[in-house]
Amino acid sequence: MNATDQIIEELTNPSKSLAAPILKTKVLASRIKNQEIIDWADKEMAGYRDRDDQLPDYNKSDHPLMDALDKSVKLANAVEKLGKPLKQKENSAKKNTQQVAR
Repeated sequence: MNATDQIIEELTNPSKSLAAPILKTKVLASRIKNQEIIDWADKEMAGYRDRDDQLPDYNKSDHPLMDALDKSVKLANAVEKLGKPLKQKENSAKKNTQQVAR
């Protein structure tokens, strides 16, 4: 059995953990220099923690509570992004005020 067949067999076996075949997929992807698959494997193993990571459709829930949670996280991320320029302006204004006061 070749590596690809082994990975597919492990990924489709519901009694096995997904960690080992995903790691094998990453190793195989690095050997063939496929960065897209390496990135996918990294995200699968890390749990899509980065704010900019798009959760694949197969990891999305049809449950209303999960959808609401996902939307609230997206809203929080958007608000945080909007707040960064304001925070930078506030910090800049404070620095200017401190310099003028000296």
